[in-house]
Amino acid sequence: MLRIRPEEYEDIEYINAIIISAFRGHDEARLVSSLREEDALSLSLVADIDDEVVGYIAFSPMEVEFNMMNKLYLGLAPLAVKPAFQKQKVGSKLVRAGLEQCMTMGWYGVFVLGDPKYYSRFGFRSAADQGFTCEYEVPHEHFMAVPLRPGGLEGSGGLAKYHPLFKELGG
Repeated sequence: MLRIRPEEYEDIEYINAIIISAFRGHDEARLVSSLREEDALSLSLVADIDDEVVGYIAFSPMEVEFNMMNKLYLGLAPLAVKPAFQKQKVGSKLVRAGLEQCMTMGWYGVFVLGDPKYYSRFGFRSAADQGFTCEYEVPHEHFMAVPLRPGGLEGSGGLAKYHPLFKELGG
């Protein structure tokens, strides 16, 4: 049975292995380790099946250029699922559980850089269409945002920036 729960210290080596296999490299795993060391992971969840960690999702704070009401925003990154468990809705369950917990924690919206076909099913829409630009040069349709409460993205806009550690990935 699939269970979504907060990351625990004992999960870290499994999380790193999942991220490395899902992204076919070490950059994203190093990013998560650095964010963890900087205490910059606002929410970090794992998916486990019969006590085997098979998926991971992280959220970290974002800054928005124009934010007159001081709303709090997060960036979703990374989302990783062990290759043998992909296409089994593990990632979808992680995203849904993560967004729900972010809302409960008082965040106003979440940004993501990703596949519009995948993330649109969770309510993400083009951030550009909602008044935001990404600090990285990416196709505008791949930078998306979702409000976590009514008006969550209203009264804010402009350049949205991930934690400075993301620059080590090269955008």
